[in-house]
Amino acid sequence: MTVEGLSLREKEAFVFAFGSCGSVQCGFCIPGMVLAAKVLIDNNPNPSQDEIRKANTNTSPRPERGMIRRSFQASPITTTQDI
Repeated sequence: MTVEGLSLREKEAFVFAFGSCGSVQCGFCIPGMVLAAKVLIDNNPNPSQDEIRKANTNTSPRPERGMIRRSFQASPITTTQDI
């Protein structure tokens, strides 16, 4: 699956969550982060911070602590968007 395969509602929820946390950068690694978050949330609608951290491992080609930390914040926000 690619981000193009997400429903409109899922796309809106992830745009809101990642945007509100400021966890967007160049756009190269964001699709992988979004799909990792989707798989996590599909399997566990209420993930722990540790589970979120593990799901986001290796989703950034050049890890930047701030962006990765913000992507951890985005995953729980997405679960509140009722996707």
